[in-house]
Amino acid sequence: MQNQTGTRRKTTWRIGLSMGAGFKSWGGWLLGGLITLTTLVLWAVEPANLEDLERQLLDKRFELRGQLPADDRVVIVAVDNQSVEELGRWPWSRNTMAALLTAIKHNGARAVGFDITFSEDEANPLDILNRDGPKTLPPETLAQVDRLLSPFASELDPDERFASVLADKVLGDGVVLGYFFYALEKQAPDFDEATLKKQLDLIVDSAYSVARLKGNPEELLGYKGYAVEANIPVLSESASSAGYFNFFPDNVDGKVREVPLVIRYRQQCFPNLALQTVREYLDWPSLEVSVDKAGVRSVRLGPTVLPVDPLGRLLINYRGKGKTFRHISARDVLAGDLPADTFQNKIVLIGITADAVYDMRSTPLDPVFPGVEVHANVIDNILGKDFFQRPDMVENGEWVLLLALGLGLTVLFARIPPMAQGAVTVLLVGVLLSGGQWLFNSHGWWFKEVYPLFLVVFLGASLILFRYILDSQEKRFIRSTFERYLSPSVIKEIVARPGLLELGGEERVMTAFFSDIQSFSTFSETMSPKELVAFLNEYLTGMTNIILEEGGTVDKFEGDAIIAFFGAPLPMQDHAVRCCRAALKMQRYLREQEPTWRERGLPPTYTRMGINTGTMVVGNMGSQHRMDYTMMGDNVNLASRLEGVNKAYGTRLLISHYTFQEIKGQFIVRELDSVRVVGKNEPVILFEVVAEKGEVLPPETMQALDLYSRGLSAYRKQRWNDALDAFRKALSITGDDPPSRIMLERLRQFQNHPPPPDWDGVHNLTQK
Repeated sequence: MQNQTGTRRKTTWRIGLSMGAGFKSWGGWLLGGLITLTTLVLWAVEPANLEDLERQLLDKRFELRGQLPADDRVVIVAVDNQSVEELGRWPWSRNTMAALLTAIKHNGARAVGFDITFSEDEANPLDILNRDGPKTLPPETLAQVDRLLSPFASELDPDERFASVLADKVLGDGVVLGYFFYALEKQAPDFDEATLKKQLDLIVDSAYSVARLKGNPEELLGYKGYAVEANIPVLSESASSAGYFNFFPDNVDGKVREVPLVIRYRQQCFPNLALQTVREYLDWPSLEVSVDKAGVRSVRLGPTVLPVDPLGRLLINYRGKGKTFRHISARDVLAGDLPADTFQNKIVLIGITADAVYDMRSTPLDPVFPGVEVHANVIDNILGKDFFQRPDMVENGEWVLLLALGLGLTVLFARIPPMAQGAVTVLLVGVLLSGGQWLFNSHGWWFKEVYPLFLVVFLGASLILFRYILDSQEKRFIRSTFERYLSPSVIKEIVARPGLLELGGEERVMTAFFSDIQSFSTFSETMSPKELVAFLNEYLTGMTNIILEEGGTVDKFEGDAIIAFFGAPLPMQDHAVRCCRAALKMQRYLREQEPTWRERGLPPTYTRMGINTGTMVVGNMGSQHRMDYTMMGDNVNLASRLEGVNKAYGTRLLISHYTFQEIKGQFIVRELDSVRVVGKNEPVILFEVVAEKGEVLPPETMQALDLYSRGLSAYRKQRWNDALDAFRKALSITGDDPPSRIMLERLRQFQNHPPPPDWDGVHNLTQK
């Protein structure tokens, strides 16, 4: 049965090779999958160059977020330029440091942290006298002075005096001394084992109160100290606690973004200055660290879990640029120029900011940042539990996002044009950047953006380039495939919209066209081979141009025969109308060319045409080495049969009733007969296309068409006399109407030999 619904149904097979969607789809999927997998591997490996770029993006997030309010419980007493100018160059005497600590504690400070280490003894005045006195004083005088001062040796010793303040239950309460580790073996002093043991004894009391170690600590990940620069014994033994102040700036840009909360040293784990100072402020809560072969698992301060990475580093949530926290000059503290409650219940950090000493660091927000203020930011983060972190859900979300982006973009980009791909890429870059900034600002989460940005940009650019290359190949393929079949305008439209083209075999409702020159063998015998080739080229060019003008596709030439179709490769709703119009134009072209060809001595050209509409298979068909864009199917064969049926009726242009249903009302047609063509059981109603609707025909022609219609109706009702009368009149009006003459001959046969009683009015043809 014929499919006249106008719908399209793809077959389950394809013939030949093409640059179709299958190749595109697999190529795009493979490329998208490879880039996605590569990005996931990079995310897991964390190459240095991408991580450096990630940290630069992190710095930008700090800049975009801006300054946050600093915790006013943290105050910095700075050994600044003014202090050095008035009190002398650094280092100051321990007497001065004792006075400074005393003033701070009398002012109500709850905890005091020294971002300073006192690793060398300060000379005692008596020692100086005994060393240098003999050079300037007589022995009697020197002995007398020694007798007078010896009872006050401790009071005169700066270290002893500073130690006495540290040991005082009020003045020394909550005081944390700073020290540092040598974190590189090549920089560590070459101490003997006894010295190393003594150093450890000076800081061992400040080690983590609970250290859960799985494995040999020397083999565990994280930062390790090879030696320690501790405070001198008299100070270490007098102080409440101690903490290291090591920083480990970024190896590339030297910025301090993290601070280690854990450093391993000789089977022990030690906390840093900021953490110890917070412990003093919070009345010494428990401090626990868990470490295994994977690194530092957790650091817990009382009930608070501090978010550290496997190296034990805490990301610093900087509040702003330098001096975001309150700075008070050490000179003003010693001068007593401050209100009595300046340090009431505060954490005071004592550090150096003077230019001559230069304890400055580079941070994401400030290239010249006081080192002591780094500790202040860490303390602020711990007190406020306002951590900047990468929780597990963020890290897990990153690889899930990478996978979703990779697969999603691959699927999406396979379905949208390059311009839209570029827009989606730009949009996603904006979403990722703004989303990362939002997570940073609102939750304090560090969502690594370099990898999804790399994926989006690289995948987008790669698939756009991939699409561009394939589109270029497809356009070249389309041009090379269809330039022989289609008009330039149709090719241009296909190239601009290749999605309209389905290459390979597919079912489609179309209209097929066949034409043939009557008695071409006899016709060709009157010409030389050269003349024949010239004539055929001229004939076929003229006919083909008309087909292409109407949007048809030339399938092939078989000698003088033309095979064409309308409705592919570009779908068109009016394919039957275009085909019939093209056929009428070709008949007109032949009539116009007849005088010219007659003058050249060529015989008359009589071309028969057959047209049928229905479901056909169309596409690139053939072998791997040779293929054609062609059609096949029963409806194609019927169009070929109709071209041959013209011989039986003496007509030039026949269409089936399937085509008639598509063009009804747009052409002047004559229903000729109902026939069974050779090889078909189903009857076909024949129509002759006479002219386009609106074309003015001679009155006798219109009258003859009407008489033929009456005669056909009488013929089917077996009213033989009425039919004979109508056909005779039609023949007499036109002078020579081959269909009327054919029907008269058949009627005379029926008068002598009537059809059987079950006759259905269908004439059976015996020749193709």
